[in-house]
Amino acid sequence: QKSLWELHLYLTEQCGLEPKIKFNIPFYYGRTWVCYINVHVKSQSFEFCFLNGIEMSTQWERLDMRGRQMVAGVVFKCDEKVIGPQLEEAVQEALILDEGL
Repeated sequence: QKSLWELHLYLTEQCGLEPKIKFNIPFYYGRTWVCYINVHVKSQSFEFCFLNGIEMSTQWERLDMRGRQMVAGVVFKCDEKVIGPQLEEAVQEALILDEGL
């Protein structure tokens, strides 16, 4: 759960996104909804998803569409280190896409 809290703080304090609960899931908003965190309790993991993942050009190999039309996400184990250069780059790109809408 520490990694979830660190991700939440990164998104809200460093990126300035506003958290809102929709569909019992925390979504993070800039101008529109940018990303969300979907917790998978049974597998002790969570997926960090970008709503406009289809438009992202990041080369992060873990970013996966998983058969979805627009959303791309990365699955993390709950005890895995989350914040790092690839995540930060992906979030910054998502914020740029959000500003362009």
